[in-house]
Amino acid sequence: MVDRLVRQQSDLAEWFPSAHPYASQAGLDILKDGGNAIDAAVAVASTLNVAEPYMSGYRWNWYCTYLHRQRESNASFKFLWPCPERRTA
Repeated sequence: MVDRLVRQQSDLAEWFPSAHPYASQAGLDILKDGGNAIDAAVAVASTLNVAEPYMSGYRWNWYCTYLHRQRESNASFKFLWPCPERRTA
């Protein structure tokens, strides 16, 4: 029982949440290559924009809170993309 729990917890080190498996893999690849959480978030958002453009991507609102541990400070970012008044297909 304990061995099973330990194994499941260690599997979480290779887990990156997102709405699409390709986006999750992109974020995980960035982290494994030495990137930080911001790099991974941009990779995930970029991949989601391609994998499911109707549900995710840069044209929607995006909120992010960033904690800088060395400076002991944080910042919040809000990205709002206005919709054009007249859209044509």
